Amino acid sequence: MTPPRLLFGDLWEQGMMRIRALGREADLVLATETQASHRINRAYLDALTFEMRVLGAVEADLRSTLFGVELASPIVGAPLSFGRVLGLLADHGPQYGTGYLEPIAQGLAEAGSLMGLGVTTSEQVQSVISVGAPTYVIVKPYREVDRILYKIEDAERRGAVAVGIDVDVYYGVRTRYEPVGEPYVAPLSPAELRRVRESTQLPFVVKGILSVRDALMARDAGASAVVVCHHGGEIIDYAVPPLKVLPAIAQALEGSGITLFAGSGLRTATDVLKALALGAHGVMLGTPLMVGLAAGGAAGVRDMLLALNDELRRNLSITGCRTPREARPELLHEL
Repeated sequence: MTPPRLLFGDLWEQGMMRIRALGREADLVLATETQASHRINRAYLDALTFEMRVLGAVEADLRSTLFGVELASPIVGAPLSFGRVLGLLADHGPQYGTGYLEPIAQGLAEAGSLMGLGVTTSEQVQSVISVGAPTYVIVKPYREVDRILYKIEDAERRGAVAVGIDVDVYYGVRTRYEPVGEPYVAPLSPAELRRVRESTQLPFVVKGILSVRDALMARDAGASAVVVCHHGGEIIDYAVPPLKVLPAIAQALEGSGITLFAGSGLRTATDVLKALALGAHGVMLGTPLMVGLAAGGAAGVRDMLLALNDELRRNLSITGCRTPREARPELLHEL
């Protein structure tokens, strides 16, 4: 007999208990300097409240198509690379697998979602894709553009459904563990970004957009999708919350055909609905995947996504939305 799936709160509690036992809770928030970007982002998310539209409501259908892939919902995995939490989990129990990416990919595949990869080797990309999860790969803005082009071509050849670039980390990320500046990344010029984009036939993602200016430049370079985020607060202290600028970016890109994702600090189904209401077509989650992995390996990741989907369906229905695309800013009221 299949055991019942745990609710989101139970999964979160179990996962966090294990992460705390390993002494890694602080590593779930690695925002730069004062960590103000993380705090401000959470405060802004918490200040957004919903009105209910229950009369005549029907159960929402979450099914979405992103990067040409039919998915169970608009919730997808954020691009993952080496992580202190993930690596430590993989080293402390066979139930988490010999690596940390493959069990996450397996859980996402079983939940009908997308896997995202960041800084990874060719072998890791192949290993994750071999699990069966539709996978997109985000490359860093390396100083050598040819290195970017190689990574893009390698991901496409191995079967990625989309590729892209992290434009916001050209000065490196900044956490309490890392120095300021990284010698192997650099800012991309608009011409270089277009050259990278034109090197692939796959949907092309520009990640790390936090202004209308950059969104329009990404559009002009040929982006298929942009991710409105600030890398979890690791780029600049006191960064504006992504959902604060999301409506203006959505308005600026209206009619362009660009898919709009939101990320950074989103953890719950209510966070997801707020992003959808403000203009996102999809939402990238990272921390819940780590917590799900800690709670139960691949099955924990799967159940975490299924629990989030259940709650998102409930919330959409209560706010009178039949699909994620029907969520609108009018549903939200700021305290």
